[in-house]
Amino acid sequence: MAFPKPSPELSALLEALAEADDRLERRKMFGSSAVFLTQNRQMLAGVFGEQFHVRLSEADREAVRALGGHTFEPMEGRPMREYMTLPADVVADESSAREWLHRGIAFVQTLPEKKKKKAPKKKKGSTP
Repeated sequence: MAFPKPSPELSALLEALAEADDRLERRKMFGSSAVFLTQNRQMLAGVFGEQFHVRLSEADREAVRALGGHTFEPMEGRPMREYMTLPADVVADESSAREWLHRGIAFVQTLPEKKKKKAPKKKKGSTP
């Protein structure tokens, strides 16, 4: 499946917001920019095509819906329920985007540490 190319403007915004906070780690997700909270290795926010999404508490998800945002759904029928795509006018205002990112940080800090995945075991008889 081919994912949409990330918006250079949104990617730059996410990078700038992440660079300003040493609690955040930048990585790639769905071929686009994403940030993770280093404290617990949980994903916090990202860019997907022309969408800027943030992981939020239930109350904040409702607030984003009231502003015109929607649940982030990278593949049809596969929503990422805690992630909300922020409306374009919210993202266009950097201070507003920063505020939503900080709300996301507050929520993600409450989540347990994500464990590192173990490397798959090699099958008998397979060559390295």
